[in-house]
Amino acid sequence: TLLKQGLRPGLIYQKLCEHPEFTASESAVWRMTVKLRDAQPPAPRVFGRIETLPGEVGQVDFGEVTPLVDPATGETRRTWAFSLVLGWSRHQYVEFVFDQKLPTWLLCHQHAFEFFGGVPQRLVIDNLKAAIIRAYAHDREAEVQRAYGECAEHYGFLIAPCRPRT
Repeated sequence: TLLKQGLRPGLIYQKLCEHPEFTASESAVWRMTVKLRDAQPPAPRVFGRIETLPGEVGQVDFGEVTPLVDPATGETRRTWAFSLVLGWSRHQYVEFVFDQKLPTWLLCHQHAFEFFGGVPQRLVIDNLKAAIIRAYAHDREAEVQRAYGECAEHYGFLIAPCRPRT
């Protein structure tokens, strides 16, 4: 209990020495407190759940995956997964692609919207080059690619870029 109270090994040793039946050395107490501290389960990881309404938010990004064979060339190529996850249901659309260019980004959005049969009100995106020209800074808003802005206007969704490192 002394260790749980946050006492250091030296102070624990002093308190234990107040008992006449205690005979261990200070180094033994030190080793035991280190062993007990290391045996403590790690602090639980805390997650914040963000609640959204149905159709309110989608999260979209590219993520690199294992290289795949390109059916057009037969060669193994660097591959990304386009992913659009709906905030409320956590339903997900994934498409494997061989580049992260703007036309691919836009086509993947079209495929995802067709798959879901609708469009979220807002898409939260990372600051990838296919969508964002310049990321947020302390003194300016993010600058969106013109074609992606037109895509958002056509489908009727808002673009919500993440702030860097968030």
